[in-house]
Amino acid sequence: MGSASDKTSVVNTKIEIRHILYVEDDCDDQTILQEVLAELRPNIKVDCTNDGNKLLDLLTKQQPDLLLLDLVMPIKNGLECLVEIRKKREFERLPIVVYSAATNPRDIQVAYEMGANLFLIKSNSYRGLSASLAAVLDLNWNDPEAVKSQYFINGRYVAFA
Repeated sequence: MGSASDKTSVVNTKIEIRHILYVEDDCDDQTILQEVLAELRPNIKVDCTNDGNKLLDLLTKQQPDLLLLDLVMPIKNGLECLVEIRKKREFERLPIVVYSAATNPRDIQVAYEMGANLFLIKSNSYRGLSASLAAVLDLNWNDPEAVKSQYFINGRYVAFA
């Protein structure tokens, strides 16, 4: 029988991110992110889709360790995807990072309210993207809600910085 300290060590152990699903309608953004991740962590498998409609089908086939989700997409936007994902019990602990060019505080707030665990604003530079992704990958995703709570400051959610 395990002791309380055994349980604590499991909770405090960081999940190793091995598989990322990136939902982004811009092929150039997909390519750049894949290049950065290949440089940062070559052992991470990155799958991409450009369609929010395909997202749930992909998630049911193989759940990633981390979902990166753009907000602005045709057909089904990121917020609609968030709502659908969070309705399904099997995805309640799936870490979801909204990765968007949106900087409006209201967009950020709504994304968190709809189920995002983190809001990452797209960087305009390769170096900035690399630094941001490295920091996101270093977060302890063992408890996605604990990550989310770190970005609730002065009564509102803020983007990852």
